[in-house]
Amino acid sequence: MDDLQKLRIILNDAGIADFGIAPMPLRLLAGSKKEPPTGSKTVIVCLFPYLVPMTDRNVARFAVVADYHRVIGDIFETVIPAIKQTFGCEVTHYADNSPFDEVELAVEAGLGYRSMNSMLMTERYGNYVFIGELVTDYGFTPSKKRVGGMSVCAGCRRCIAACPKRALSKDGVDKPNCLSYISQRKSEPSESDAALLKQSGLIWGCDICTDVCPQNRFAEPSSIPGFTKDAIPVIEYDDIDLLLPGRVFSWRGSDVVKRNWKIVNEG
Repeated sequence: MDDLQKLRIILNDAGIADFGIAPMPLRLLAGSKKEPPTGSKTVIVCLFPYLVPMTDRNVARFAVVADYHRVIGDIFETVIPAIKQTFGCEVTHYADNSPFDEVELAVEAGLGYRSMNSMLMTERYGNYVFIGELVTDYGFTPSKKRVGGMSVCAGCRRCIAACPKRALSKDGVDKPNCLSYISQRKSEPSESDAALLKQSGLIWGCDICTDVCPQNRFAEPSSIPGFTKDAIPVIEYDDIDLLLPGRVFSWRGSDVVKRNWKIVNEG
């Protein structure tokens, strides 16, 4: 049994079905205060699909499920001891707190392509994936980058055209004009931004660019228990404080979420 087969057994047993291997990036994200451990050689890039089909919701799809930092962290804590024991290596894990460009790393690991909304486009799950990394000092053989296939962005530009504040372009995302970013800011939204929030019907995040993508119509739903069993599509005002600790918006605090709820429902 080769290294990849051994690794696949460990990850599959923990519910990680899709992963790839990338060499250590030569560059870290600009401004990153985190550095991978000295001697790191390869990165095991893992996908965590989060799509839970819902008819009604007032938060973006990534916020319907439980806080992915916690869910991914819990899964990684179950596989790290087995990886260390099997390969005699050190392992560090990241989930959205990575010093790398996670989308580019996933592309290098053969898991998909960067779509025009700057998110990872995958064959099975569309854009609806979180990315987590296991950094090791073991010399795993890197995966091959994908060539062709359904995970290629079709280049239809629907996401660019649909973005209400034209935050998307061929150059990437203009974050200050991204409605998801606007919904997360502490500062009070302008009158026009508040109108867009109300029109979206979402009190946290935005799904417009993924909703209009034709390749997301065929995305497979998540089978990760940490997401499927704790999905809350509609959050009422009186429940915000109670739900806050286990949701992805906990870092921002309840005041911003309550403000957005009032804008959507009372503004």
